[in-house]
Amino acid sequence: VVFSRNLTPDKDTGLGDWTDEEIKTAFRTGKSRKGNVLIPVMPYPLFNNMSDADASAIVAYLRTIPAVKNSIPAAPAFPGLQALPARSGVTAPNPADTAARGVYLMTAILACSDCHTPVDTATGQPIMSKYMGGGQPFEGPWGIVYGGNLTPHEKFGIGKWSDADIRRVLSSGVRPDGRRTVLMPWQWTSQLSEQDSQAVVSYLRKNVQPVDREAPAAALNPTFVQKVELPA
Repeated sequence: VVFSRNLTPDKDTGLGDWTDEEIKTAFRTGKSRKGNVLIPVMPYPLFNNMSDADASAIVAYLRTIPAVKNSIPAAPAFPGLQALPARSGVTAPNPADTAARGVYLMTAILACSDCHTPVDTATGQPIMSKYMGGGQPFEGPWGIVYGGNLTPHEKFGIGKWSDADIRRVLSSGVRPDGRRTVLMPWQWTSQLSEQDSQAVVSYLRKNVQPVDREAPAAALNPTFVQKVELPA
């Protein structure tokens, strides 16, 4: 069991005493200021590809969050984890370059593969031969839902979805059949620009291979009410 960390600027329990470089090193390489290697639930293998400018922008945003004093239990040690090498000089593609922008967003910014790529239960590592093939369970107060198949497979994936269908899920969380997704963070992906939304569609069309894998039907708790509000 691991616990998400306090990312507010509180000096005692959050990031208040961390430097900008220490924060960027943590989420881009997985190495904390104390030298510990973070659990890869934190998607630093993706964020390692993030541009210097976008990494700095994230730190700038974290500095604006009101400080919250909230002590978090220490994370257990997981032997064998290794931090990634620090990178510098990384730049993001021009948003007008749809193909390159899609690759950048999906491999450096948006952690879609974390929920939609099955993992090996023995190692916890993603099964790349089933990249974006879905099917892994997520259990919580909502019941049990499964990552969807985002590959162009025509029966089990999104092969028959239109570009507008994909963009509607990104902007509103509503599937072509009218069902609302439960854990899909559409409240955040709805903030993508029109160019970046189309770049994501381009990536899913051109850079993902079909995977013959059907995600099980969700088993939702009938008492669960989904209500998520974004901060002002």
